[in-house]
Amino acid sequence: MVFRPASHPIHVAMVAWILSNQAALAETPEYFRRLIDEAGVSFAFYDPVQEPRVHRGYTAFRLDMSYEASFQFRWEDGAAGRNVTIQTHIGNIRYSLSNRVELPQYLDKNDRWNDSLVRHEFDHVAMTVDPRVRMLFEHLCRKVAPISRRLPLASPINDAVVKAIIREEVERRCNAVIDLLIANEHALDVATGHGSRQLADRAAYFRALLLEPNLQQHNFPYLVEVNDLLQTKAYQEAPLPYQ
Repeated sequence: MVFRPASHPIHVAMVAWILSNQAALAETPEYFRRLIDEAGVSFAFYDPVQEPRVHRGYTAFRLDMSYEASFQFRWEDGAAGRNVTIQTHIGNIRYSLSNRVELPQYLDKNDRWNDSLVRHEFDHVAMTVDPRVRMLFEHLCRKVAPISRRLPLASPINDAVVKAIIREEVERRCNAVIDLLIANEHALDVATGHGSRQLADRAAYFRALLLEPNLQQHNFPYLVEVNDLLQTKAYQEAPLPYQ
């Protein structure tokens, strides 16, 4: 089989494509460039004629977290089952974030950034990189109290079983933060009519998110455990990503 280099017209087309994408990135305002980078934003554009939707824009996020856990455990057998107590330390917490922004096809252009729908969807994006979200994650993971579980008497107790119990506890805490974030994103849609109305005071609205009244409003299950974090200067004065 003989391989031939690409012909000159294809090479020119590739160069033009690269230059076009570099130009598009250069034309993106700094605020949006930063969010695209920090939140791992990808775009999808749909034809509103072929695919009519109730709401023209849609943003979904994915958050994956990993960690390392050291632990000790003991158990006692009782009449009701095997009572396991686990002491654990969670460290080296890492998470990756991505957002997918879906917009109507007419916004598939470089000057989309002043459109109110685009700005609204990027409010959703900004909520996922609010530094207080990460603070809540890390605080709850590092503050895992001794874990107690009751297992059937016949259950084996070994490292694999203990790791599964720790993972279940960490996931429960992380899901509570994710549920809070989703509740706040839904509340933003209600407050703005999915971007059709302006917030009366944007700065005050976004600053109030993730503070104690907001957590109470959404019945955050670990409010007592994060109360000390909520009172810290670092949390209350965290630099917010909203514009």
